[in-house]
Amino acid sequence: MPKPSLTIQTAMPSIAPNNKDHLVLLTVHHPKQPALTPVRQKLNIAFAIDVSGSMSGCLQGVWKEVPVAPLETALHRGGLQPHPRPVFIGSPYIGTPPIGTPHVGTPLQPWDPNVVPMTPSPSAPGLPGLPLQPQGPVPNIFPVPTTKRVGVSKLDRVKQAVSEALDVLQPDDRFSIVVFDSQARVIQTSTLATASAKERAKALLQELHPGSSTALHAGWSLAAQSVAQALASDTVNRVLLLTDGEATDGITDATTLAQNTAHMASHGISTSTFGVGDHFNEDLLQAMAESGDGRYVYLETAEQYGTVFQAEFQGLSRAYGRAATLRGLTFVECEVDFLNDLPVQNGAWKLPNPQYDKEEHFLLKITPKNKAEPFNVDITYTYTTAQGDISVSIQHHVGVVSDKTYGQYKVNDTVAKKQLELDTARAKAKAMQALDQGDLVRSRSILAASANAIVGSAYAEEFSSTTARLDTLMSTQDTTKLRKMATYDAYSTRTGDSSGS
Repeated sequence: MPKPSLTIQTAMPSIAPNNKDHLVLLTVHHPKQPALTPVRQKLNIAFAIDVSGSMSGCLQGVWKEVPVAPLETALHRGGLQPHPRPVFIGSPYIGTPPIGTPHVGTPLQPWDPNVVPMTPSPSAPGLPGLPLQPQGPVPNIFPVPTTKRVGVSKLDRVKQAVSEALDVLQPDDRFSIVVFDSQARVIQTSTLATASAKERAKALLQELHPGSSTALHAGWSLAAQSVAQALASDTVNRVLLLTDGEATDGITDATTLAQNTAHMASHGISTSTFGVGDHFNEDLLQAMAESGDGRYVYLETAEQYGTVFQAEFQGLSRAYGRAATLRGLTFVECEVDFLNDLPVQNGAWKLPNPQYDKEEHFLLKITPKNKAEPFNVDITYTYTTAQGDISVSIQHHVGVVSDKTYGQYKVNDTVAKKQLELDTARAKAKAMQALDQGDLVRSRSILAASANAIVGSAYAEEFSSTTARLDTLMSTQDTTKLRKMATYDAYSTRTGDSSGS
């Protein structure tokens, strides 16, 4: 089996007495898939789907057309409404209704799914001269509707996404489906992804309805057991956990849950987590994915539901190893700052699983603790395959020059851009720490400083989309959504996760 290769680029060729920071950009070049290997690896996966009560909530801005009930149509034809003068808790509109909106007929769409219409009791007192209920037919100033728009629930969208994911599976793949609310249960045992099995599973998905609380650990654990039943060294074995909330039943501690996903990962069963809506615990899902050799995904937009599993399966099918780590050693005392901020496990940085035809970039800032003097760096990349552990190493020598000579060097653009990208990710993480402390002003100040650093750099044009995203974060009023957006941005940048892993 071919191995990945390592290359090193540096921001500056050397260090100097007044410039001791040395930026080392390590690039891991993963090999092309050998011609004799299968085009894709077989998959052995289990969907763990949250069906707690909160999954009945509607996704903001997501709607579907449904037929109008016969009673509603009849009322419209008679010039009457099911709720003649409804009273709403909150606004019945998304945004501000236009001036001059009539008070008869159906309120303007789209409806806010969180609004509860209330009809006054017939016995309630009315104002003098104004009947509470319409007396006789009201002129029908609206066309007779045949369909209406209703909100799409989070569970509806998840069921659709999983159904579409089943279509992508090949006949030699295996899948199972576990659902959980206050309890976990298997609705589809592990089976080959034949056409009949997939159609049967889709029918079962359509029968799902929201329940009560969230036994997240029980759901994940049962899904992991289902994967373990068909565990094989020549397959990619993974749990795909979809939830919109926090663990409320059973084991709820984030540290314990992350330890459990790490334990299963050590036995070849990884975990990817998918946050649905805006009220899940992103710290928990990220920790479970990072410990579990998987991916964490925040489903921020409606469009992501249709593509998320395509990216996931693409990454899984290209994997040729797991449990990848990076270890850096120097021959003198140095401070080492790993700008990707990936977790540390057994004294090594934990990396995404290796994939064919992929490049990964990791940036280290190495600084001698005392005076500037020459030193060597030994970097080792290690991963696990069915045949055992594989290691690849590269050595790098750092020399010392005068400050005058150092001042004549030109910065390596590739390294500088990567530093700017990772500095922005760190700024988002720090901004969210300030937000957690209740300091929204400081949070936005950190984001603004990061945007100004990009605008003032030589790479402002190339990073225009990054500054636009920072502007979006600074203007977001929903702090819950803001935290998820920023932390997921930071996670994706740190891991280099743009297309699945």
